[in-house]
Amino acid sequence: MLFVVLGSLVGCAQRPHDGVLWRQVAAFTDPLGKALNDAIGTERSAFVTSLNDDSGTLPGRYWSGVSNPANLSLDSGGLVLFDSQDNSSAVMFDVLISSGPRNPDADPLADSSAYSGPSAVYTCFVVTVEFDTQTVTGWTYDDGKCTPRLVETLGNSATPYPIGEFAG
Repeated sequence: MLFVVLGSLVGCAQRPHDGVLWRQVAAFTDPLGKALNDAIGTERSAFVTSLNDDSGTLPGRYWSGVSNPANLSLDSGGLVLFDSQDNSSAVMFDVLISSGPRNPDADPLADSSAYSGPSAVYTCFVVTVEFDTQTVTGWTYDDGKCTPRLVETLGNSATPYPIGEFAG
């Protein structure tokens, strides 16, 4: 069973982004959601191995916090998994998704009108993967805090948004 919990951002208003950036983020969120849905029924040990292994079934790379985060090239767009925690009923991990620079030339749905929003966006959230005795039964996500070391690699123009901004 799939449950999705969306959080909301509390604080100051942000400049709105457009569909170009939304689709650039969706290029990472959609494959992650599909991989998590496909993981339902997977044995716990296989899922945990996949989470921590770049050649596993989850998209993106796992960052242990040790290597230089600039090597992840998130400023060009990408998905990174980090800070996994395993308890008896769930595995939780954080995700940062970066749109990379806004690229309307690569988007056939781009609007040709003038754009004054952010040049790049990112979102951070926590994924909780639930288990029955030893198999994945579902997953949820909710807003999370971005790790400053990763955010620093995105450049000053990247603007944060809650994951709920990209639902749909």
